[in-house]
Amino acid sequence: MEAVAGAAPGERFALAAAAGSIPNEVRSLFDGLPRRTPAELLALAEAQGVKPVARFEDLTGDCWPEAEPGDEFLAWRREGRPQ
Repeated sequence: MEAVAGAAPGERFALAAAAGSIPNEVRSLFDGLPRRTPAELLALAEAQGVKPVARFEDLTGDCWPEAEPGDEFLAWRREGRPQ
């Protein structure tokens, strides 16, 4: 318990320092959004029935056919970009 309590201020200051490196156009996307504590986020996840992910593969979804190589997609993408 003491280790966690002792680490909390350091984490808070590290986050504040890292926030200074975020470009203003990105930071502005978060203006006006509520700031939530970890306990609030856990309660929200529980209320929404969110469960931990067991496998990383579950996050990747099924959006690209396995038979089609990624190189074809990249070539198609390059063709569509203006020069």
